[in-house]
Amino acid sequence: ALTKSNNLIIIINMSDWDERPPLEMSVVHETLHASWYLLDLLGIKLTVDNHEIQAYLQESLFEAVMSSIEKYEESVENNSSDLSKI
Repeated sequence: ALTKSNNLIIIINMSDWDERPPLEMSVVHETLHASWYLLDLLGIKLTVDNHEIQAYLQESLFEAVMSSIEKYEESVENNSSDLSKI
């Protein structure tokens, strides 16, 4: 989802995650959707000649989501209710 302040939000419900499919596969799947959405918003139409931009964008989104998930998991392990740094 894109917020009013143009922040991209990808939501993965971790409370009932059962590891099927593996989390990383779901993040790859969802970041592919997000990359298409963002490129469409920017008016960029993908072709055989320019699809590398999507690969870089998806890689960046994947890294950002996985980093947020790791921070979330650390906060859960530490029983921290402060999620402001995620």
